[in-house]
Amino acid sequence: MASNGALSGTPTEEGSFTFIVSATDSHSYSILIGAPFSTNAALKASSTVKGVTATLGTPNATPSSAIAGAVTITAAKAADTSNGTTLTD
Repeated sequence: MASNGALSGTPTEEGSFTFIVSATDSHSYSILIGAPFSTNAALKASSTVKGVTATLGTPNATPSSAIAGAVTITAAKAADTSNGTTLTD
């Protein structure tokens, strides 16, 4: 974790991963973020954006969020940019 509290890293494998984040500050306040309780209904959201330029390390103009649920991050080795999307580092 960086001194500003940022968590970052580079995926080394393809796939979906579940993880827990726990943080405590100098005043002993703490927060734990983990998997939500189990339900019978799955909530999924996805989107396709065409013609967007994304630069690694720069916030994107299309925000995403999850409320009262789990966040699954899926890493892939390569991306199809034939729809006009460009990725720069």
